[in-house]
Amino acid sequence: MASFVRSSALIAGILLVLVGCAADPRGDLDAVRDDQFRIRNPGEPGAAASAIGCGESKKDALTNARRAAEYNLRSMMGTRRLRIRYETLGRIPDPRRVCVEVEAISRPR
Repeated sequence: MASFVRSSALIAGILLVLVGCAADPRGDLDAVRDDQFRIRNPGEPGAAASAIGCGESKKDALTNARRAAEYNLRSMMGTRRLRIRYETLGRIPDPRRVCVEVEAISRPR
């Protein structure tokens, strides 16, 4: 009886690992290219940071790029209260997904 419980627990553990480690069906379609961003006028009003984001649709790509650009801008500007204006700089060619570059521009409140 003890060996049955042990083997059942082992099988359940293996299944749990297999299910937990299964590949995400979306793969890496939603991604942010962290290594590719630009910063202008750091620490000043009008500072700007750009980022590239990708997704399955243009909406997903814009959302990912805006989040990454805002993160880059806020990490540069600190805890100051800002208004952020976003500009889409362009589309990045990628055969498997939609990628866009967005710039976040700070404006003081």
